[in-house]
Amino acid sequence: MRRRRVWLLGAGIAGLYAAAVLLLLAVVPGPRSRTDYVVIGTLATLAALAALFLVLAFSGNGMPDLFFRKRRR
Repeated sequence: MRRRRVWLLGAGIAGLYAAAVLLLLAVVPGPRSRTDYVVIGTLATLAALAALFLVLAFSGNGMPDLFFRKRRR
């Protein structure tokens, strides 16, 4: 069950990356230079990593305090 969830998350992030690339390719006017392709790839990567962080941060996988750790007494 857990492995299926990991594969589903990976497929969703890969789909989001592909959709972001296609959207940015449609938005950026042609003719495109090498720099345009670098910017498109960078923005698509940023969107995919941000989505991955948000999913992992708010999914609650047994980690109620993601950014805080209790101190030892």
